[in-house]
Amino acid sequence: MSNYRREYGYTEFHHKVETAEEIPCRDIPEIFFPDDFPAGTLRKKAGEMAKSLCNECPIKMECLLFAVTNKEAFGVWGGTLPHER
Repeated sequence: MSNYRREYGYTEFHHKVETAEEIPCRDIPEIFFPDDFPAGTLRKKAGEMAKSLCNECPIKMECLLFAVTNKEAFGVWGGTLPHER
């Protein structure tokens, strides 16, 4: 099993993003930051939709690794919200 706790920097992650054929966050990036939506049902639905789209992403694990390594405090990364990381 790989050690996903190792350092994972911007350059390495950026390369994965640029070489991936289709990743959902390219098409509708704003949905991956549900805190930017008004509080309530709309914010919750945006978060759920973003997490669902992450399940289709070929670099989901790399995205989560980047978020955890770099302590991303905002947005949906690798199918997780900040309080889930």
